[in-house]
Amino acid sequence: MTGSFADRHRPWKPEETQKHIRAQVENSSVIAVTGEEIELPIGDHEVSLCCHSDSPGAVEILTAAREIADEFNRKYHS
Repeated sequence: MTGSFADRHRPWKPEETQKHIRAQVENSSVIAVTGEEIELPIGDHEVSLCCHSDSPGAVEILTAAREIADEFNRKYHS
């Protein structure tokens, strides 16, 4: 799996999106599709997002993601 993209076959639901992003901003890590925890430190930076709009439910997914990013940025960068 190293160096390749995993085909997830389905977009995340808004709740899954929030769980994943919250884990990154709170723990500085995410869980890969392999189950491995990968460190992704944010440091002193604001959170910004890049989302693909071609997934079904993209607006709902982005809204869920934006909620977590905005919450983090208000808490640490206001």
